[in-house]
Amino acid sequence: MQGSKSFERYLIREASTEDVPGMLEVFNYYVENSFAAYIETPVGPEFFQAIQSEKEQDEGGHFPFYVIEEESKIIGIGALRPYFPFPNFRHTGVVSYFILSGYRRKGLGSRMLEKLCMEAGKKKMKSLLANVSSKK
Repeated sequence: MQGSKSFERYLIREASTEDVPGMLEVFNYYVENSFAAYIETPVGPEFFQAIQSEKEQDEGGHFPFYVIEEESKIIGIGALRPYFPFPNFRHTGVVSYFILSGYRRKGLGSRMLEKLCMEAGKKKMKSLLANVSSKK
């Protein structure tokens, strides 16, 4: 188990529009180097435009992106989204997160997943889905 001192330098918080360049760096790393993002070409800032538009919705429909930062550098991103916009699936969500390669195996993925699960609980989601992919 890692000591709490090592975690103190990492902050998980709701993303803002100012975070988009760092978020793009993280996400596009996975686009270019893996199959995990399910997209074949790098994306631009419009990919994360939901940050601003979703904040304008009421709190029940607000599904923000989250970032992990170290000393103001974005090193990871995460998201919780509804699985389908149908009433039958209102208690089912999808989680995804990406961590820059130099920061993996430090427990940050577990911390992001814990944060996303807590947010899912607040939204009364009972089931969460996640996709796992590999080039192997």
